Amino acid sequence: MSDPVQPHQVMAKGFPWIPVIAAGTILLGAFIWAAVQFGFFVDTANQHHQVKVKQIQASAYNNNIGVQQSDIQAMETAIGDIDGSDPAHAAADARTACSWASKIISIPPGDKGWVTANCLAGNLSPNSKYGK
Repeated sequence: MSDPVQPHQVMAKGFPWIPVIAAGTILLGAFIWAAVQFGFFVDTANQHHQVKVKQIQASAYNNNIGVQQSDIQAMETAIGDIDGSDPAHAAADARTACSWASKIISIPPGDKGWVTANCLAGNLSPNSKYGK
């Protein structure tokens, strides 16, 4: 049978584990803190990677043949809308056509003259007859 611990013996028999428990708690806290910091690092790296992937996808998507054909069709529709409209609407349609033209990599030969005469860097040229 073991002797019961007397009050004056508590420090000698019961408390030697307190430094071990404290050190374990500190080590556990440091491990949890390091794990959270590593999680933040991985999350930040993932976000940067996703931005790069989206930029690559966006540049590849805009150069896609289907997208280019759609942009050409929208530009030609806007150019066609100019003919039957009043001057205010003609200027708006010309601006729209120039906006579409700026997205197209290779302007079709039939539209190249119109775009050259009326557009400048995606906007309506000051020399255009529709901008006056």
